[in-house]
Amino acid sequence: MLRPGSPPEQTRDLLLRVLSVQASLAGFSIAAIGLMRFSARSAAFSSFADDLLGACALVFLVSTYLTFCALRTRSDARKQRLARVIDGLILAGLTGLVGAGFLILYAVA
Repeated sequence: MLRPGSPPEQTRDLLLRVLSVQASLAGFSIAAIGLMRFSARSAAFSSFADDLLGACALVFLVSTYLTFCALRTRSDARKQRLARVIDGLILAGLTGLVGAGFLILYAVA
């Protein structure tokens, strides 16, 4: 995460590193939905886990778009604000991904 008043170069470097990770996590979420459909055992848990994984994929996709916008903006203040929003979205998406993982683990066990 960025600290308030971070240099613009540091913000740009962090955004570039995070961009590919976000896209990969969105793809992973979609792949996990496909795997859940392939080996669904408990319909109630797998349906909720599918919905949660779909929401996570959407969150990662939105954060990827916002990262791209932050990289394209010329205003350092706007870039800092977008970076804070992106950080929050990534944490929310990762939390949802872990929650979906626990649901899948519980449904399989």
